Amino acid sequence: MQAHLVTAPGDGVAPAVLLSLPGSACDGRGQAAAQYLFNVPEGFSRLVLEHRLRPGAGLRAAFASDMASLAGFGGLVMRLRGEGHGQLHVVGPTGTRAAVCSLHHFIHWRHPAVLVEEMAPWEAQPTVYQASKWCRPAA
Repeated sequence: MQAHLVTAPGDGVAPAVLLSLPGSACDGRGQAAAQYLFNVPEGFSRLVLEHRLRPGAGLRAAFASDMASLAGFGGLVMRLRGEGHGQLHVVGPTGTRAAVCSLHHFIHWRHPAVLVEEMAPWEAQPTVYQASKWCRPAA
């Protein structure tokens, strides 16, 4: 895997990590190579565009360590929407589903379909994940 640390503290962009599988953009089956994103801070989409590190069709999941690390999720969805991305899995703390679904009030998208899982606090529950919920735009 290749790990790209994306940050610009001088511009107020918190750190994010984009993990990509090595090799070409597509594997032998015609599917894009897998990418995983850890944190999506405000300004993330602009910064990766400037550094030519675009999350592509292979972006499978975005993981958020806290609610502030999802501040740039709206910009990421607009970029993926424009490229016809099919599905994105988002894993974050309690409140992630509400935050992602609230974006539908001002960003209208059908794709990507966003699967949201909220991570339960370790102290509160012995299970790691709550039930999966699809967040779909209003028709």
